[in-house]
Amino acid sequence: GSDVMLIESPVLPNRQHLSDMRWHTLLYYQEERTGLQMLLVDNTTAISDNEMLPELGNVITIGGAPISAPLVRGGFRGCLAALRINERLIDLIEDCDLKKDVVRGCA
Repeated sequence: GSDVMLIESPVLPNRQHLSDMRWHTLLYYQEERTGLQMLLVDNTTAISDNEMLPELGNVITIGGAPISAPLVRGGFRGCLAALRINERLIDLIEDCDLKKDVVRGCA
């Protein structure tokens, strides 16, 4: 569908932020049987509301959003590593369709 899930620094415990120059582990999980969805940041539930987490489709945008999406104010600046989808390691350079401003290393 045309659903866009935009997550800007989920609320974390103890007033932590994702933009703190440290590595974080994010896990998006959807229980196949019940449809329950969760976003975990550093093994802590940040979002577990099915209204806020629409079911993922065939296209996943990481570090930005499609031009058609409202409220796009710029892309992701930082580092991403070890992206896995269904246990498959994704090469963010080789496996992406749009490579605008995507570089190896940290930006």
